[in-house]
Amino acid sequence: MIECLLFLIDALDKITIVFAFVTMIGVIYNHFRQNQKIQIYFLLGGKEIFLENLSIIRRHITRSEILGMLGVIQKNSKERYNIEYLSEAKFFEDLYELQKGGSKKLLIKVTADELEQFSVKNYSEQEA
Repeated sequence: MIECLLFLIDALDKITIVFAFVTMIGVIYNHFRQNQKIQIYFLLGGKEIFLENLSIIRRHITRSEILGMLGVIQKNSKERYNIEYLSEAKFFEDLYELQKGGSKKLLIKVTADELEQFSVKNYSEQEA
């Protein structure tokens, strides 16, 4: 009887070690995934405009963080910028997909008029 109990305890110890190791690997993987840098782009007529100075790590990607970062690059800081896409359900779906780890970049759809509100270094009006 005692031999069976000792065998069971030994088996459970080995199973615990395996589960602890698998859990440790999962935690490390999740840590690196949550610290991935997400690049932010404007999407104007099918053309991606890379916002050089704007990136955020995955675990910090929220609506308020994105809106705040866009406020940093707007031309007139005394007025509120307006991008229709930011109030659409698609924007929230894209944020959720980024938070889950399904994508590595955020595409913010803008019109030419909406883009005028921002200082974008690698974009010139001749490209539009």
